[in-house]
Amino acid sequence: MKTLTEDMTYSLSSMDPQRAFEATGYEVNHSVYETALTFKGDDLTKVIPSVCTYKMSADNTVLTLTLNGTHKFSDGKPVTVDDIVFSYQRLQGIKGNPSYLLDGVTVKKVDDKSLTLTAEQSMPELPTILPSPPLGIVEKSVVERHGGTTDTKDGAEKYLTDHSAGSGPYMYDTVSTDSSITLKRNPYYTGSKPYFDRVVVNNVASSSQKINLEGGNADIAEDITESEASKLDTAKFTKTEGESLSTWFLDFNTYEKNSGIAANQDFVSAMKHSINYKKIIEQIGSGTKAPASLIPFSIAGALKSDDNLVYDTAKAKAYLAKSGYDGSEVRLLYSDEVAHLREVAQLVQADAKAVGINIKLDPQTDANRLSQSREHKYQIAISNWGADYPDPANYLAFVPLDKADDAHDWAYGESKTADEIKPYVDAAKNTSGNKRPKAYEDLMHKMDEVGPYIPLYQPANFVMGKSSLKGITYNGIWNLAYADISE
Repeated sequence: MKTLTEDMTYSLSSMDPQRAFEATGYEVNHSVYETALTFKGDDLTKVIPSVCTYKMSADNTVLTLTLNGTHKFSDGKPVTVDDIVFSYQRLQGIKGNPSYLLDGVTVKKVDDKSLTLTAEQSMPELPTILPSPPLGIVEKSVVERHGGTTDTKDGAEKYLTDHSAGSGPYMYDTVSTDSSITLKRNPYYTGSKPYFDRVVVNNVASSSQKINLEGGNADIAEDITESEASKLDTAKFTKTEGESLSTWFLDFNTYEKNSGIAANQDFVSAMKHSINYKKIIEQIGSGTKAPASLIPFSIAGALKSDDNLVYDTAKAKAYLAKSGYDGSEVRLLYSDEVAHLREVAQLVQADAKAVGINIKLDPQTDANRLSQSREHKYQIAISNWGADYPDPANYLAFVPLDKADDAHDWAYGESKTADEIKPYVDAAKNTSGNKRPKAYEDLMHKMDEVGPYIPLYQPANFVMGKSSLKGITYNGIWNLAYADISE
């Protein structure tokens, strides 16, 4: 039996394809659940058919999907239009983190061969959304039998943690969400048969991944550090680089009840000018880029520079004086499970101290960091965003809400900065064709001016693997496709 073993540091909150919204869930579920459309290899510029072919209406409001051949779930039953409709409506109805991907979209069966996705307004990004793993197609009858619904009463997450209901090249064998996930071949998969019978994905700290490679306990290390990778024998191990779609940034909590001074616009502006961005880039290492927006360079709308993100301690001190900051501690939340974040946090802390800001470092496990961020129980956090789909519309997730709620008060009509941003958001949403990139660039400049985010760096992505392996390709959405790898 041929087994592929990969070490990674888990970022995982759920294995349910319609709930999973972190890197580990994306990678594993890409090999378990097929999507209607997909990308080939590392090319994110062209959407290609998978379970379906597609056609977009001239006004970019109606996407028609038509079944493309025969695809089978891991129990041998065929994938139907009803399964696709159910999967998409379930994604919308459970209102999990990835549910926003189909906000404002009506999913409707046309006949036994086709369905339509109808958007409330022009949505040119829709085809690029459908390859995302949360749009993975689940078997309706199986999921419903285990509590699945298309509303918030859905109870199938527990079952889907360690049981497959997909038509991808692999299916779950054993799952321990804190230590190891093992996949085995889907015997009914209708695509090319994967080379490896089993795939074992182990949760391993980055500091141990070099040892496991050299000791023969792993074939691939996904989160090994640059410095550790450089020590490996190049005759035995190969470095595979890929275009990063991840941006790391400082995130300031706009919910003043929990964040205090961190919600103050002048304080945020002081931080924007206090940071020595060049030092951070040097700290992360080779291949790291310095974006001036949340949008990474490979996606339209990205910025190379912005005057609001220039290291200038005099400006930082001036904004700080305007903010009324009293010198009290401001907590900086970050994951202590990501190798380089401690050093980045320390650089931010030192830069802030130089202009009079007292930062207290608050390292947490990645799970705790995610929980506190999503519950808005923090002041400042070092966060990252890996694109859910390769279109600038993905970054509308960062703009103000239409309406405030109990944990968010950065909303139109509630916040001066939110109201300033709104016209730029509207322009980006309503611009089509070759004018779209400029509309998103304008929005990103406005976000740099008054928004609660500070882009820090866009790291280079790479994995280290045994030189005998072929077909390792780094995709910016789901990282690795196990079925493409062979010896």
